[in-house]
Amino acid sequence: MDRFLIGYIPAGVRMAEQGSNSTLIIRSDGTDAGTPSGPQGLNVAVSMRRFEQANGGSYVWITVFRPSTPPSQPVAATTFNGLLNRHLAGAIIVEQFDVPTGKARLTRTSTADNAGYGVVIAGTDRTVITIEANLRVPADVLKAVATGLTPA
Repeated sequence: MDRFLIGYIPAGVRMAEQGSNSTLIIRSDGTDAGTPSGPQGLNVAVSMRRFEQANGGSYVWITVFRPSTPPSQPVAATTFNGLLNRHLAGAIIVEQFDVPTGKARLTRTSTADNAGYGVVIAGTDRTVITIEANLRVPADVLKAVATGLTPA
């Protein structure tokens, strides 16, 4: 998936038939720029794969956000930080840990017992990877999925 191998998905879960690829247009601070892209708009390639349970219900989805500017350009660092902050805004960081693709953050949307978990990875190649799940997926499963992602 977009230059990454998915090395772990829980038993009983299968990849949905269709993935998706699109382009997100953002400003350097990570906010939406809209379409078409103006002079401040930056293109970000978005690739997503969804994994579902036997009954067809969503279980886990992995999304890769890849800025289209080369990492050697100064705007790439700004875009990367804006993109990362976009996915961490409002989240509670529960834990930080290293994974083969970069620095991962286990997040929650609130401190409520029924709040779900997610993972946001700041990729070493200036990608941002999110791993989201339905509310029944425990944190250790999301951490295992994050740890199983490796550069292709």
